[in-house]
Amino acid sequence: MRKQIALFLQFLTAEKDCTENTLAAYSTDAYQFYEFTQSNSDLIGAPIEQWADVSPQIAQIYLEYMRDKEGYAASTVARKMAVLKSFFHFLVQAQVIAENPIVELDLPKVTRQKPRAISPKHIERLLEKPAEHNTPKALRDQALMELLYTTGIRITELIRLSVHSVDLENGVLKSDPGSRRVRIIALPQRSLRVLERYLKEGRPHLLVEPDEESLFLNHRGQGLTRQGLWLIIKGYVEETGLQDVITPHTLRHSFAANLINAGADWRKAGHRSPSAEAKASHARHDAPQGKHRRPAEEPREADAEKSAHFAEHKSPTA
Repeated sequence: MRKQIALFLQFLTAEKDCTENTLAAYSTDAYQFYEFTQSNSDLIGAPIEQWADVSPQIAQIYLEYMRDKEGYAASTVARKMAVLKSFFHFLVQAQVIAENPIVELDLPKVTRQKPRAISPKHIERLLEKPAEHNTPKALRDQALMELLYTTGIRITELIRLSVHSVDLENGVLKSDPGSRRVRIIALPQRSLRVLERYLKEGRPHLLVEPDEESLFLNHRGQGLTRQGLWLIIKGYVEETGLQDVITPHTLRHSFAANLINAGADWRKAGHRSPSAEAKASHARHDAPQGKHRRPAEEPREADAEKSAHFAEHKSPTA
């Protein structure tokens, strides 16, 4: 049974191009269910010896176990069951089992909190704050926040950027250059200047090992993590005295909301679906109106179009 989980994770790596964080979450959830099937005979009768023995009833017992015994939130239970649904779908496709036992379950309903865009005036204050500190870290932080806000790049993509991702001559970033899916992200002129200055005056002072390729480095000269990025933004929020709850995702979401507010459609705001556009639109209506800089400042027409819309290229599956 463990072998099938390992094959599932290999499939996610090779075919779905999942990030390390996603793989870790899928692995944890799949093995957690496996351990449940081996150590809860009082609930399911006897240890499960093969995946084909997992019935909808056992899956339902596991759902209730997580909710009632473990005390997981509905959102966590829903996520873990979604992982198992994907895993069993994989087993069906591989002809290991005949039917997916999760399909007919009544999964927890999750009420998603509608995101709220940050006031453009507050965004401006936050983006200008690092410029008050003439240090290598401040140059890094300014480049980080500018890219998050003015391009709408995903947080995972941002921290995975390498020095090879940057094409200053053409004014673009190549997201995940080692991946099967490479996204070309055009840089507005202001973001390009900030990034170029970081590369010339900031990153060399943060670099410890000459062969380190991560674009954004922490104080140890290693690639920045999601947690590190969140702490950086949190620090500037506190320093600026803003009361808004601002996270890396909030900046990216505000990019989309402000673009839509300026008349772009959801495809040009970095969102993948109308439902995501609806969330951004909701934030647009909540955000204070007024005169403010568009997310992509000083846009030439082509720049604005490219920075708002990510061109996705897929290389052939190996």
